[in-house]
Amino acid sequence: MRTITAKHQNELKLRDYQLEAVDAIRRYPKPRPILVAATGAGKTVMSSQFAVERLERGPVLFLAHRDELLDQTLEKFSVVFDALAPKGCEVKVGRIQGPDDDVEADFAVASVQTISQSERLERWMDAHETTPTVITDECHHATARTYMRIYHALGFLGAVPDGHVHLGLTATPYRTDKADLRKVYDGVAYAIGIHDLIDMGFLVPPKSVKLEIVEGLEDKNDGDWSDAEVEGAVDTPSVNKQIVAAWQAQASDRLTIAFCASVEHAYHLAEEFEQAGVPVAVVHGALPKEARRQTLDAFSDGNIRVLCNYGVLTEGFDRPEVSCIIMARPTLSHSLYVQCVGRGLRIAPHIFKQDCLVLDVVGVTDVHRLMTVDRLLAGEDKDESGEKRERAGGERGPRVAKRLTASAFRWMRVRERVWLARDFRGNFVRVEQTQVGWYVAYGRFSTDDPSDKPEMHRVYFGPDSEMAWGAAATYAQIGLSKSAVGAEEEWMDLPPTEKQVAALERRGLQAPQTRWEAAELLTKPTPRQEELLKRIFKANNIPYALLPETMDEANALLNAVLGQRLERQEFLVRYAMVLPHRWEIFRDVVQRHEESKAAAEAIGVV
Repeated sequence: MRTITAKHQNELKLRDYQLEAVDAIRRYPKPRPILVAATGAGKTVMSSQFAVERLERGPVLFLAHRDELLDQTLEKFSVVFDALAPKGCEVKVGRIQGPDDDVEADFAVASVQTISQSERLERWMDAHETTPTVITDECHHATARTYMRIYHALGFLGAVPDGHVHLGLTATPYRTDKADLRKVYDGVAYAIGIHDLIDMGFLVPPKSVKLEIVEGLEDKNDGDWSDAEVEGAVDTPSVNKQIVAAWQAQASDRLTIAFCASVEHAYHLAEEFEQAGVPVAVVHGALPKEARRQTLDAFSDGNIRVLCNYGVLTEGFDRPEVSCIIMARPTLSHSLYVQCVGRGLRIAPHIFKQDCLVLDVVGVTDVHRLMTVDRLLAGEDKDESGEKRERAGGERGPRVAKRLTASAFRWMRVRERVWLARDFRGNFVRVEQTQVGWYVAYGRFSTDDPSDKPEMHRVYFGPDSEMAWGAAATYAQIGLSKSAVGAEEEWMDLPPTEKQVAALERRGLQAPQTRWEAAELLTKPTPRQEELLKRIFKANNIPYALLPETMDEANALLNAVLGQRLERQEFLVRYAMVLPHRWEIFRDVVQRHEESKAAAEAIGVV
């Protein structure tokens, strides 16, 4: 358990529909609302905002059924609390899972499997007089006995105590076993679907490629295929070889998740990929937690290109860089299909992701078209049993003006893992993937007016790339001229101007094909500037992380230090005066990383 304090280090802004959803939950007239939000909508961010508000009433218990969901929730709640709670406010946060037993926390994330145990549940109830707020992630599981045991003990079945709220979160509120969620919840307070998010640019569109290579599976009037039926039809050497061949032909440059029919199928498919020389790994529910974590980290780092999985990654797994889904698991469940495909729909502007390729190797697309997802989530279509459902009583979002996302802007990659959007007036939004998380800042740096002082404001520093790029999009839309950075601006794809060509020739660079590419080359420091600055930095034992990232920055720094005999500390003082925004970024990152901190202490930074 640890105590976090709201310091307002991040200027986090929720998306318009997220604000609308939180307001709808507040105003919902009954105590057990559901928030239905498709993958990528930010369910955890919205529920964290609601949790921050509810803390004044007492402890908040957040329930999840996977370890990864617990970790993600704590990370995102900490960011939201820091940004949106009253400054100076403190909260004790903790985990209840396995050996972790932080029952005295004000905000606790709890594994359902752990806290449903009588002893753990009693310890939580002994530590708190009442639990006015419960939030259940992936609440379509809420009718299971373990969940119901918790709800019964805390008073959320039957007549709910006045002022108490049980919020359910899900992207797919219907179950294949026909269990009725109305036993646990009163209705939907707010719903936003996949197509809404695709239209708004918060998800990339799926691009389906159907591979008709499986025989023997016939449509069913009720329920789903059994594991034996699925495995017998899909897990054959011929089908697995054709899956690998199709991936090599159409998706070899994409980070990929394969959803398999069984654990054995996952290993058999992985063997085919391995024989083809593709870096591949397998994850499944029985894999030890640490081994699974290491595998997922290697996948995120790009050391593994294909991840064959069974029963693990359908929920709570967020890797925006995934841009291909191999749907090798036949299913008649709309919910399951949408969950699987949703793993590849998150935006990732830093890799220029435009869509998600779905290799549908079992012909699922004809039965479950993605276009039916919105109707399902809004309660306007048939449920998994084929029966017509009554329309959800909640509000349908979004009803607000379309907000541009990070994909709507052109981002310059100014150095490794650093992206910059900068307009003609010197306003900028900067995104950096550091060793300790994503760092997003906005500000202004211009050499046109000497009285125009540089400025920099941090808006996000944390582990979640989706939150980082969401913040970057918000501030790019607010603070930058769209004509300078808008991805669809016509001038960007025109041939370079004569002035651009001449400037590139002076640098000894060949002109590219478009004005945007030329502008990108001309934004970065010149080769001569880099040579001079690296020589100075090396002589003074100054980390290259402080090197200027634009020609204007490099020019300003060189004007301040070139031709002068400066000691290391004097140089750093000049640097902080000339490039205060870069200095603040460096200090922030240093404070999060022990190795960088040690290096910084050696030069007197901290």
